Amino acid sequence: MLRNIVIIAFMATILVAQEEALTIIPNFQFTFLLIITYSVVFGFKRTFFIILIHVLLDNLLMGTFNVFAICPMLFSYTLIPLVIRIFKITNSVKLAFLSILFSLIYVISFIPFGLYILDVKFEQYIIADIPYDLVLICTNFLLVLWVYEPLRKVLNMLIADYEMKNSYDEIEDIEQKEGADNEN
Repeated sequence: MLRNIVIIAFMATILVAQEEALTIIPNFQFTFLLIITYSVVFGFKRTFFIILIHVLLDNLLMGTFNVFAICPMLFSYTLIPLVIRIFKITNSVKLAFLSILFSLIYVISFIPFGLYILDVKFEQYIIADIPYDLVLICTNFLLVLWVYEPLRKVLNMLIADYEMKNSYDEIEDIEQKEGADNEN
């Protein structure tokens, strides 16, 4: 239980930190790559909580803590681990192409809220948003294609090392407890 909380907190921190650090570059982020990788490595349940923490913290930090920002983010990001779980996709090329779909869903889910908040016509919104959408789609595709596999391997290695250290600590605790029992 505690191990899961630590992993979720740490991965959510990485997700929030990278996104905040990269806000100076419009729609360039490692968010989709990280969520895709987290989905494969940690599964749906852990990744959902990572996403939930990320969405809430991101919106608090950006000053957009409202239903118009939270709902589309939570919806579109949660689809990633759901689709990966249902279809059991781990291939980097397939995931790269899926990142295009995830990016489009993310962009499309913001349209109704963007139209309402900005009070502009649909055509104006789409024309103004297309360059940013293309950046998001292209960077997500390339990042997943090039970085997913090495990142997945590193995360798997770190988790295996972490679990091994924890099992050694548990063995030492048991041995210490047995030693104390034998002394009494």
